[in-house]
Amino acid sequence: MAHHVLSLLFIVGLFFGIGSARAAEPVSALPEVKAPTSGRFDFALAINQQVLGYGKGEFTGTAVHAVFVDEQQDQLIELVLVGDQLFLREGVEQRWLGTRLDVQDVPIAGPATPTLPDEGLAITNVGTTEVGGVPTTQYQISIDPAQLAAVPAAETGTVPNTTGLNEAKVDLFIGTNDSFLRKVQLTAQVPDPQLGNVTLEAVLVFSALNEPVVVGPPPANLVDQLPVQAASRYGFAGAQLVPAWTRPVFGEGLARLRSSR
Repeated sequence: MAHHVLSLLFIVGLFFGIGSARAAEPVSALPEVKAPTSGRFDFALAINQQVLGYGKGEFTGTAVHAVFVDEQQDQLIELVLVGDQLFLREGVEQRWLGTRLDVQDVPIAGPATPTLPDEGLAITNVGTTEVGGVPTTQYQISIDPAQLAAVPAAETGTVPNTTGLNEAKVDLFIGTNDSFLRKVQLTAQVPDPQLGNVTLEAVLVFSALNEPVVVGPPPANLVDQLPVQAASRYGFAGAQLVPAWTRPVFGEGLARLRSSR
């Protein structure tokens, strides 16, 4: 019971912050965001307000290492993403499962670098708030699928024109003094062939930016390679809106919800 109370407090702390009381203002573009070379993060993921889990990790460049507590199965999941290779292991398992991600699933920037296009999208300056004791300004991007479809694919970063989403909002908390992305929160409505409309929620809070971090693949003799087809479960509608390394968790969560129907 204590574990679940602590996890609930952790998730509430990630998803909610106290912003300024001033009225939100529409803006024409996001301010410039600096890209850190490395850092650490905490995160939580949910589908239809059902918490999938939470965890923490570190990154350097586009390489990511994360440890995730699966609330549905009450187990630990560890993953490493290096280049187009994704490695996973569960619980106290010593061996890893490895698979190669499709080209479109490979991140083109680090997890603390926003890749959403802001041209032609509705952006609102929500106000100021602190994230981990750092002053930030919160910007909310409302994504209209019709507008996104009109943006050339080369300009959409990790969000292609074929995401299949119904609507989405992305909140970016940008450091007031250092211009680093300190928090990102996503809420997206996407269609699922079995579940109907599904709400995906993800929040990441960054810290220790530009501090030394080392991320590498597990030893080759401890990796069992899966066929490329195994990565297809990460191709659900809206997958491109969430970081590549979170897609296995969302994919497993969707599969679990479908099987419970």
